[in-house]
Amino acid sequence: VDKFPLRINPIKTFSLKHAYVLFGEIPDNGGALVRTRIIPQTQDEAAKRLAAEAERALERIYYENNMRALMMENGILSQFLGGCVFKVGPALPHPMLPSGVRIERIVPDYFWGEADGSDMWNLRHAWVVQPITAKVAREVYGVNLGITVLDDTQTFLLEHWTRKAYRVSIEGRTAAKQIADGTWVTMEGPNPYGVVPFVYIPHE
Repeated sequence: VDKFPLRINPIKTFSLKHAYVLFGEIPDNGGALVRTRIIPQTQDEAAKRLAAEAERALERIYYENNMRALMMENGILSQFLGGCVFKVGPALPHPMLPSGVRIERIVPDYFWGEADGSDMWNLRHAWVVQPITAKVAREVYGVNLGITVLDDTQTFLLEHWTRKAYRVSIEGRTAAKQIADGTWVTMEGPNPYGVVPFVYIPHE
């Protein structure tokens, strides 16, 4: 039996309209849908100039990471998945990310965060478990599951962050990423921030 006998899915339309209402009237440009404003610590001119420069730096990072699209995607996802997740972290050397900062959209179905007591904006742990194929594990993350494993065999990429360390693994083996010069960089080590670099925003 069809879930939608008339072949009309109202959830899609409602989700889109609610996301449009969420962001309201927005400028017709390439900027983020929500702009960040930094309040200077004092009202002297030096503090104001520093706050303005920080805002411009964030705008550049947002532009590099297609933040406009990420915000809209998360706005839509939050309507039917109950929330959305952003992740920020260092970018491996990449010509499209000269700032060295990567912002990602994580599908909430793949995410689990452990809050610091009642402080939901401050996480103690975060896990991301994403399905990938054996071919992706081998070619993108440098983990070979064996010569007898078919390319389209499904496995899982597990990413775990604490305030002290992080690790990305596939079936217990640490993953790696290849950078432009051909070097493989291991995706494991101390957390350089001291905070878990995810934020979960519930629908309500």
